Amino acid sequence: MSSSLTASMQARRHPETTHIDRLATADMLAMLHQDDKQISEAVGACLPDIARLIDIATATISRGGRLVIIGAGASGRTAIEAVSDYSPEGKHALVGLIAGGQTAAMAERETAANNYDLGAFELQSLDFSNRDMLLALTVSGKTPWVWGAMRHAWSLGAPIAVITQQPTSEAAQLADIIIAPQTGPEAVAGLANPKAQLAQRQIVNMLTTGLAIRDGRCTAICGWTCRLTIRTGRSGR
Repeated sequence: MSSSLTASMQARRHPETTHIDRLATADMLAMLHQDDKQISEAVGACLPDIARLIDIATATISRGGRLVIIGAGASGRTAIEAVSDYSPEGKHALVGLIAGGQTAAMAERETAANNYDLGAFELQSLDFSNRDMLLALTVSGKTPWVWGAMRHAWSLGAPIAVITQQPTSEAAQLADIIIAPQTGPEAVAGLANPKAQLAQRQIVNMLTTGLAIRDGRCTAICGWTCRLTIRTGRSGR
């Protein structure tokens, strides 16, 4: 193992969970539950930026534009699910894209995620313009496919937001709105950032709920919620 990789793993090591593998199952779960409380605090610190995202996205949609949400791997699945749940019938101005297309929703396609040019091509295929808005989901901020799409949106002068754990990453440098919840080290080093992904999902849920309220879809919130529940139940999810 290289010294740089060792140093990186040391930096990410959680000081309070080094003995988690020796705990009884109930104690292990209690430790994980306690650690997850950081997620809500981290998201709470980002509320002003989340509000800006909702306001700009609402303005974009009211002018006839679209909000395009993109990501690779787990982030891409979050994008697709958020758009689908927002309106199962698909009659709205939200678009979800995942690196590698719909098949990647079931199995990751790293080749696509690592293709910078493909990210730009995906937006071009949508006729993405400066009337639209791009929201990029990328925990690391370094995914080439996401960066390529962001660079294309940036070249058009479209508003861009990013949800990432790395506020100084390549992706963040292209964004007008940077939402960077600091959830701290993972309880188990080497896992695929479960706390960061949960924070990302919470923020995206806030976004879609906020948009639903702002664009009048929730004049009767109970009715909107019940319709989503019925549609979700029929699809077996």
